[in-house]
Amino acid sequence: MSEGNPFPAEYGGNGDMARARRYRRAFHFAVAAITLFAATLLLSEDQLRHSGAENQYRNGLTMQKESGRVMLRQAVRMLENDGEEVPVHYLEALAQREQEDMILDTFELAYTKAPENPDLNMRYGAALFAFDQFAEAREHFADAALHAPENALPLYQQAAAVAVGVADQSTLASAFEILQRVDPSTQTVAFPSVLWFPELPRDSKGYQHWVAVGADSQCAPMVALTRKTLDNVEVLVAEFSAETVAEYIEQLEQMARQIYRAENLSSTSALTALAIEEISLNARVSLAAQYDTPVPPDASNRLAALRQSMDAISKFDSDREQMMEAQQGWLVLPMYRILEALFLGSVIYVIVFWIYYLGRFASGYEKAPPFAIVLFLFLSLPTVLLAPIAAPIMAFLSTSPPWTVRIPAWVRLPMIVGVVILCAMMFWFTATEPPNMQID
Repeated sequence: MSEGNPFPAEYGGNGDMARARRYRRAFHFAVAAITLFAATLLLSEDQLRHSGAENQYRNGLTMQKESGRVMLRQAVRMLENDGEEVPVHYLEALAQREQEDMILDTFELAYTKAPENPDLNMRYGAALFAFDQFAEAREHFADAALHAPENALPLYQQAAAVAVGVADQSTLASAFEILQRVDPSTQTVAFPSVLWFPELPRDSKGYQHWVAVGADSQCAPMVALTRKTLDNVEVLVAEFSAETVAEYIEQLEQMARQIYRAENLSSTSALTALAIEEISLNARVSLAAQYDTPVPPDASNRLAALRQSMDAISKFDSDREQMMEAQQGWLVLPMYRILEALFLGSVIYVIVFWIYYLGRFASGYEKAPPFAIVLFLFLSLPTVLLAPIAAPIMAFLSTSPPWTVRIPAWVRLPMIVGVVILCAMMFWFTATEPPNMQID
């Protein structure tokens, strides 16, 4: 480095301007190479890691029903055109999003590929039940129970298909005989798993939406069984006896408690189970008052506990919905912060440069030295980037979730003004380039 010149050799401090240009050019190439490498990694992770059909399937799962249907149809078509076997879960996901007149046909196509799949049979049976095809639904629920004997859910659904599918009230006896086959000590309730891509987040709003849709469709048969039983209490008492009807209603309560203990319980299925138990318990209390059957023990406390549990789950669902809406921008928030930092940094640089430019006559300088520009970048941009760090700090001090905190203008304005003053002082007082020195 030359005497009295504060700049290192890389910036022409020893008069070797060709070397300085080579260093700057190498730096530019290095930045371009790193940027290209990062873009290549992003492209390969998002597009090249999976086949075209897999990408279509993954994207279709995350989109709205109508858009997802198009993507899933495209995934199925791509595999068929390539002569490859279409996976069953592709067809199941498509069936859940298909137009109403094509739902059952798509499920039938999936069923022909995997007739022993219990989850598929339960989904297909629930779709048939929704279209009032109770006999066909019963067959698929029976197949699911046959191939998943440890799961009590298809037995409950099979009983519902038997009871609801026939107008004769005597068929309820056959339905409750199926319910009696459930052994709570060896059987548990397991809902079909949500059709989701392994790498997609499971705490997202889209995933929770399909959890709720699946729980609604799987619980619909049990809800229908409960309604048919409780809406025809007087007819059933005349057909059988009050004691028999009380036993039937008690079995509905046991079914609800078993559902509530499901392995993959969701808030939707939990609320359904609690509602079934509540209305069944109320029906038993009314039956005891009207027909002098045994009163359920501790009924008032149980009803209060059920109502309290339902309110708590409903509140949890509401809070989670608000939290997921607040978190929707989480993944793109860093990009917003980076763009904000680049914009503010550019504005600050222009202001500082013109402060220096207007004052260069007083100092005798020709132009802003590159070394000072590098110092500006190291001092100003990290200061602007403090905004993402400040958010969780302010959240901690205010006991608010970090994703709900935004840095207010009165915090950012002094920060920006401070950066401008700091850079202006740095340009004004530390640059000592000789007047005859020419820097590219």
